[in-house]
Amino acid sequence: MKKLTAILMVLILIMSSTMVANAQNTYEEPLLSEAEQFDMFFAELANEHGVEYASNYFRSIDALNTFATQLPQISEGSPVFPDNFGGAYIDGNGIAVLLLTRGQAYSIDSNTEATLSQLQNSLGVMTRHVNFSYNELRLTIDRLNHLLAADYVYPALQNASAWYIDTAGNRVVVELTDYSREAIHLFNTTIMHSPVIQFEQAPARDGFDDEAILDINIDDVEMTPHNIRILAAPGDGMRPRRQTENTSSIGYRASLNGVRGFITAAHAVRAGDEILSGTTRVGHVANESHIALANADAAFVTLYIGVDISDNVDGMRISGESIPYIWQGQTIYHAGMVTGIRGATILGAGLTVPLYRNGILVTTVINAIRTSYPSAPGDSGGIVFAWAGFGAGSTTPYGVVGITVGGNGTTSVVSTFPEINRRLGTSLRW
Repeated sequence: MKKLTAILMVLILIMSSTMVANAQNTYEEPLLSEAEQFDMFFAELANEHGVEYASNYFRSIDALNTFATQLPQISEGSPVFPDNFGGAYIDGNGIAVLLLTRGQAYSIDSNTEATLSQLQNSLGVMTRHVNFSYNELRLTIDRLNHLLAADYVYPALQNASAWYIDTAGNRVVVELTDYSREAIHLFNTTIMHSPVIQFEQAPARDGFDDEAILDINIDDVEMTPHNIRILAAPGDGMRPRRQTENTSSIGYRASLNGVRGFITAAHAVRAGDEILSGTTRVGHVANESHIALANADAAFVTLYIGVDISDNVDGMRISGESIPYIWQGQTIYHAGMVTGIRGATILGAGLTVPLYRNGILVTTVINAIRTSYPSAPGDSGGIVFAWAGFGAGSTTPYGVVGITVGGNGTTSVVSTFPEINRRLGTSLRW
């Protein structure tokens, strides 16, 4: 119990708030038609960035996602990139920029090469040459993660609060708490000295709230089914029954071995917890195997009979299909019980955030993304989603990106669904 308490005391963004869920009944926001959802998203982009940006953006997302779907997949949402692929991102004009390593022609299989050529010519995808392949950037992240998981504690790595891939910059950014010359030298000599890495001053620590969780005994779990349909929505507030107020947010609906439930942040729950949304009992965390604190910070909540999780967020339908890939510069949305529904931009991918306590590594979030929205206490576990990129004709135009698990007041950390699925064995299929 002491070990569990120590872990819980340092976890990302435990969300304390007095808000109650607003969808604990049979009411559901009217679902907009496919054309209405397209028009709404286009209007939002045009209002913020201009009509030209919005037009470019839709073409860019379609182009990049079409490309990603033609690549072999390690797992859902994790394509295998060719060695001369330097990455891709959406620039400030909404245009897709394809990065290729210098001195190499872009060639994979002939069908994909022909399709990419057609996309470049007809959809205006720009090409830029860079020094490092995306595989090299990912390998650097993997090596740092491997050192982090080693038995030996590297002081220079303890000084690194996070690291991630900046695709547009064709680099791996390592954020250092101590940004002195001596600290950089220590990292270069004891961890790795790589031209891929660029050091930056670390912002405020992501997601710490040391006093947020108290060691309270768990009440006995009652699993009486509801006699009426209870409907909760992604972004609604939730809490373990041992707590008196909503502390985090409902994420996205998922299934585990054919059982329906939803994903939320692992640091907000414990095995055996009964979960309420406000005063309404919605489900429970069955056992330790339904919690993936390490790497993903995600937990699966099994729904009670008569409880359902909507796929509708403010009229936007969230697909059970995965988004082919997440691109830097892409617009995403998050729904949390405190800040509500907000749009933001992806700033970096492959993000690792190690969490230490008294010099001891407690847990780590990996393969996450950094986004531009400032989450607040109470938003942790809330759904993050994005336009799936296949135009107004899609019946499910929005897809799941992941859940909010932390933040520093200006940016947020999102645990992504491929990593969550790998760690929990869950599926987006409902």
